[in-house]
Amino acid sequence: MASSTFGISSLLQAEKQAKEKVGGARKAKALRLKAAKDEAKAEIEVFQKQSQITFQDQERVILGSRDDMKQRQDQHEVSERTRIATKTQTNKGLVIDRILGLVCNVEPKLHINYRVPA
Repeated sequence: MASSTFGISSLLQAEKQAKEKVGGARKAKALRLKAAKDEAKAEIEVFQKQSQITFQDQERVILGSRDDMKQRQDQHEVSERTRIATKTQTNKGLVIDRILGLVCNVEPKLHINYRVPA
């Protein structure tokens, strides 16, 4: 009887040690997975940053810098405003004379589609 109790207790002890080893292995596996996930996230972030930098460089090369575009737009706007202002000043007198001529020299005419009632 003593030997069977000893056998059972040694089996229980062996089972307990096996559970501890399996638990330790599971914990180690979980830690390795977590470390691998963290490493993968870090690699993804580095790749995204590099891709973003590459994209911005290509965008600058293709479209020019945004400041350059803004300066060109502002220059174009100023030149157009100046051109419109000059044309307005040169044609202002002619337009006023034409409007006054049309308003003051009224010539009554019948419309071409008007039919005299019979």
